[in-house]
Amino acid sequence: MAQFKRISSKIMASFLAVTVIPLAVMSYISFSMSQQSLEDEITQRLITVADYKANLIENIADELKVEALILSRTSDVQNAMAHFSQSFKKNGPNSTDFKAKGQQYHSQIRRFVEEFKYYDLMLMSPNLDVVFSITHEAGFGTNLLTGPYRDTILASTTQAAIAGFEPTLSHFEYYEPSGEIAAFVAVPMLKEGKLNGVLVVQITKENLYNVITDHAGLGLSGETVVGHNVEGGFLLTAPLRHFPDAAFKKRLLNAHTGKLLNAARGETGHGIFKDYRGIPVLGVWRYLPSYQWGMVVKIDAREAFANINRLKLIDQSIFVATIVVVMLFATLIAGTVSKPIGKLNRAAQILQSGQYHHRINIRGRDEIAQLGVAFNNMALEIADSHEVQERQMAELSKVNVELERFTYTVSHDLKSPLVTIGGFIGMIGQDIQKERYDRIPKDLDRIRSAADKMRQFLDDLLELSRIGRVANPSQDLNLLVVIEDALESVHGHIEARNVSVKINVNPNLPVIYGDKPRITEVWQNLLENAIKFSANQSSPVLEIGARVNGDWVQCYVKDNGMGIDPKYLEKVFGLFERLDAHEDGTGIGLALVKQIVEVHDGRIWAESDGLGTGSSFIFRLPLKKIGSNIKSSAQEI
Repeated sequence: MAQFKRISSKIMASFLAVTVIPLAVMSYISFSMSQQSLEDEITQRLITVADYKANLIENIADELKVEALILSRTSDVQNAMAHFSQSFKKNGPNSTDFKAKGQQYHSQIRRFVEEFKYYDLMLMSPNLDVVFSITHEAGFGTNLLTGPYRDTILASTTQAAIAGFEPTLSHFEYYEPSGEIAAFVAVPMLKEGKLNGVLVVQITKENLYNVITDHAGLGLSGETVVGHNVEGGFLLTAPLRHFPDAAFKKRLLNAHTGKLLNAARGETGHGIFKDYRGIPVLGVWRYLPSYQWGMVVKIDAREAFANINRLKLIDQSIFVATIVVVMLFATLIAGTVSKPIGKLNRAAQILQSGQYHHRINIRGRDEIAQLGVAFNNMALEIADSHEVQERQMAELSKVNVELERFTYTVSHDLKSPLVTIGGFIGMIGQDIQKERYDRIPKDLDRIRSAADKMRQFLDDLLELSRIGRVANPSQDLNLLVVIEDALESVHGHIEARNVSVKINVNPNLPVIYGDKPRITEVWQNLLENAIKFSANQSSPVLEIGARVNGDWVQCYVKDNGMGIDPKYLEKVFGLFERLDAHEDGTGIGLALVKQIVEVHDGRIWAESDGLGTGSSFIFRLPLKKIGSNIKSSAQEI
């Protein structure tokens, strides 16, 4: 009996050693990898939020300076500056002429204030007399060099703009005449290279605070903290989620600033630290140079890593439950032969090595056989879990890369024509003022070209978003008719570039079933692409063909153009991808083609032997399944 117990104990111990221990190691490794992956994902998401806020805040600052610069060049402001400087110097602000003109320009300039949502607009003479103000607060009529407000942020910003001869934005601080927290944008106004005056707009904090207090992506505890260093601590300059009245009222001592001091010194980074409440947080710190502020975007660590804690609890529960099950089975099979246990031992080692699809075969209907089935099921779940995890990580990584590139590309491609339009509008205003009317048509053409480019980009984005959502009724399609329609749509390009077109399509090709406008769009895009990249040839040639291949119709558009490096054959179908940055286009055409083909359950790819060898774009679409003698009528071309 004692001998039996010893053997049973050894078998149980061996079973636990080869089953539970590997399972524990794999569980620990899996949890560690999942934990690190989740931590990196959470941190990267917070970094994205912080960088977005920092860029948005800096963009607001840039837009304020550009708006003020454009405003300073309008005829109304230029005329008002000239009048008020002379009248103030000659007659003073209480003269009849000064007041009469003041009423006239007040209504004209107020519309700018209301349009741009400024608090006030002021004009300063070259010697810094405040000669005009919409609000007529206490600073009106004073001198910013010698008057009572010479030490204010208004005076320092105005002087800095004159010294640098460029638009200057101040930081926010309390301004006594308004009794409010304010910032100013000062723009020197030049005439024939000499200072003619200074335009100053007073802005409020609301727009900036709307960005700072937006908690999107920050959960229930996250917030954005901004401010600047002061003696002995850090002064908060915006409301907090937990202290709505903190702006310019709450000062943090050095021991409670977390990473705010680092941010205000111009440092950037991310990590876990204790915030001003003494609570551990995950935070990202950035410097905002336009306002000379430090910014920390943070979220309570407990909330940020809640999913990790839940994952840990689930993993521990599964592990404990597995141990219980294993011990139960070990007790039940302790009196059986060791051969099945050896099989389990070897299988566990194989599973541990990463071969998750390995299975064991234990014959019989007893407890050991059942354990073998349980082991196989467990291995299957681990393999499925591992595959799902790898697939999700790959998809997440791809989505993140596409989102970043999408955001950057859309921002760049939309901002460029807007900047062009804004610049040439300003130039038109200057030309009108200086009566250079002969230059206006050319500037208008450039504005129209920029607007057309932006419209094309937005139309392409809208078209891409509709693929798979908004479709025309599907119908039987004669592929030759579709090709002829597409060729007609690009006929002008073919004639203009003297392109020779060869068509290798059998008139008796079987019908396909699909969305005719979309399929026509595929051919049109591929033809336009081929024409574009064959233009450098002395004798450009396009070849169009289609043939039956099993249950598919396989089509192609071949050119003798510039060709494609084989390593870019997959990349050409990516969103916004343009292998030649000097070519016109938005980089969406081939992405549209790929999506249309895939919506029709087809496939598309590109072939080329390299640069200078031309290229072929091949796609296949399924033959119509409903109807008689579909396959029997199929002929190879």
